[in-house]
Parts: sequence; structure tokens; C-alpha cells
Amino acid sequence: MGSATAGVGSLPTRSEIEGWDTSELENAASTWRAAAAQSEQVFDQHRQNIAAPGGTTWEGDAKDAALDRVTADVSVVRHQGDVVRAAADIAESGSGDIQAALSKVLDAIAAAETDGFRVGEDLSVTDTKRVDVFSMAARRTALSEHAEGIRWAAEQLVQTDTLVSKRLEAKATELQGIQFDGEGQSDHVVRAVDYSTMPERPQFPLPEKPWDYNLDLTTDLKVDGGKSAGAGITVDDVWKELHRCFNCNFPMGGAPKEFPKVGDELPLEIKMAGAKLANFPVRVTQAEKSGSEINIEFETLPGHVDGPGSTIHFRFFEQGGEMHLGINAHVTDPGPGTQPFPVGPAFRAGYTGIAHLTWQPYIDRLADNIQQSRGVVPNVGPPVVPPGLPPIAVPNTGGR
Repeated sequence: MGSATAGVGSLPTRSEIEGWDTSELENAASTWRAAAAQSEQVFDQHRQNIAAPGGTTWEGDAKDAALDRVTADVSVVRHQGDVVRAAADIAESGSGDIQAALSKVLDAIAAAETDGFRVGEDLSVTDTKRVDVFSMAARRTALSEHAEGIRWAAEQLVQTDTLVSKRLEAKATELQGIQFDGEGQSDHVVRAVDYSTMPERPQFPLPEKPWDYNLDLTTDLKVDGGKSAGAGITVDDVWKELHRCFNCNFPMGGAPKEFPKVGDELPLEIKMAGAKLANFPVRVTQAEKSGSEINIEFETLPGHVDGPGSTIHFRFFEQGGEMHLGINAHVTDPGPGTQPFPVGPAFRAGYTGIAHLTWQPYIDRLADNIQQSRGVVPNVGPPVVPPGLPPIAVPNTGGR
């Protein structure tokens, strides 16, 4: 009996080859395309909101500046979408290429074993037959040919996988270079955290990446004299207003009129132009007021856009003579921003900006309703400018 080693250098083991899985690439391609489409849809709708916020009409230099900014940002988002879709194409075609290369390795191993050879964990090939002296030369030749065939096929598999990885890395670099005007220069309180966990290059299998975003919001509405409508509002005022009418202030559909209790399940949703954009069903896990703050927390239910076990925590507190709304959201896989590299880390900033646009009306409505209960009607404040997103004016509805 003889033997020859096919596995040399950094070639994978037989177990690694037999367990090779490209489903992560296929799933990533689908997720990336959906993420690009959702981002473009949200920014297109945001542009419409800028043109006619709340269905109202506004004119002047502020509108022109806002439309110019949002038009530029929509162009950036579409450019990002094109790159993301190109990465999805690479992932999809790369999965097929890797599967084809994988099949060749498995076929080479099967051919050797059919011919009476044993292929080891290190891809070494051993003859299991006892042959006479006249057949020995032919068996040695066959052994060498099988070993070489397995080695060549395994090298091709590694090279194919490496090529796909490098092509995705190039798209990641390209995507990171497509930024909004001023992105990365703002010291705004809106932050997408955990950027330090972004890998330098694609890693397979692609890891889960739970992440958090944090917002610290104050109202943009003003009262006479240009004073913030949130000034002078206390935690007790907010608590009383939320109990008066919870869904008059909460900015998502599906919220109840009554203040929710721990254990309540809320079928929250977001609609745009009358069409449901996304479901956000949650269970209330905290709803309480201490002497100096209000804490409300939701945990996701099945069907929520964010992953299972994701949470969002709302904290109302007074600081600097003004009411603040602090928000911490923990997003788990497969929620937005947990997509495989390169899309996940880049998508977090956009999702945080969308969250700002979603939750800014929460503090604005509360300030508006509380002030109106005092006989004060707030005015439209200056544009809200989350990082990487265009400004948006929040018009006063004129009623509770």
C-alpha cells in the first residue's frame, strides 16, 4: 500500500470541505437588495414630506434649502443602493462559483474512493488494496493522479472563495466612500454605536451583529419669543399627558388610547401614503415614573422589523430646564443594520437617521399638546437635521 498527501499549506481539511456552506452569501444577497430598496423608499418618501410636510404648504428660502439638501441626499442613497445591489450580485454569483468549485473537490474525493483509495482528513490519499508486483506501478500512478486532482480542486475552491471575498471587500470600500454632505463631521447627539466591531474584511460564516442606537431628542417647536416649547415642561406634565391620551402623542399607528401596562401587546405599524410600510409589534416590559424620570420599554414580538429579542427604551427626563426624550434601541439579528458585511455597518447610520425622523414627532407632539393645554400654541420650529439626513420642518397641527 502507498500514500500521497494532497492537503498542503493552507488547504482546508476534508471536514471543512464537506461542511462548506454558501447559504450565507445567498441570504446576504436577498437581504442587501431588500435593504437598498427600503432605504430608497424611505428617502423618496422623506423628500415628499419635505416638499409638503403633513400635507401643508410652505415656501421660502428654508424650503428651497431643504429641497436642495434632500434631493442631493436622495441621489446619494440611490448611488449607495446601486453599490449594494452590485454587492448582492457578487454574493449571488459568487455562491454559485463556490458551489461549482466545491462540487469538483467532492467529485475528486468520491472518484478516489470509488477506485479503492482512502482520502484522509488532511486530504492525503492512501491505497487500501493489496496488489501484486505487476499492478503496483499502475496503482502508484493512479494514487498520484487522485492526490493531484484533489489538491488542485481544493486549491481552486480556496482561490474562488478568496476572490469572492476580495470583490465584496472592494464593494464595501466603495460603499463607505459614498457619504452624505457633511457626514462624519457633525457632533449631533444621534449616534450609531458599535462601529468598532466592523470587520476589516468579509468573514465567513458571516457573524451576527446586534447593535444599539442612542438618541437624545428635544422638541423643535417654539413658543412666543423663540423659547423652546419644551422649556418648563416637567416629568409630571408628560406623565399626565400620556395618560390623557397615549396614541395622541405616540407617533406610530396601532398604539392604544389608554396608557399601556406591562405585559400589554401593541400591534404598532408605520404607514406611508396609506400603505403599510412595516410592522412593529411589541410587548410592554416597563412603564413607570420615578421622581425624576419616566421609563417605558418595549420588546419585539414575531413579525417585528427588528430581530427577536430587540428592545427600545424611552426615557423622559428634565435637563437644562427642558424636557428630553432619550431613546436606546438594541437591534438583534436579522434586524436592520445586522446584515452581513459590507451592508450592515453602513446601513446602521441610515437606520439611526430614520429612527430620528420616526421619534422626533413623539417629543414634538407632547410639547405641543402640553403647551396647548396651557393656552399656548407653539409655532413651527427650525428644521431637524439628523446626521446624513436632510432637514425637515414639523408643522403645528393647531389642535389636541
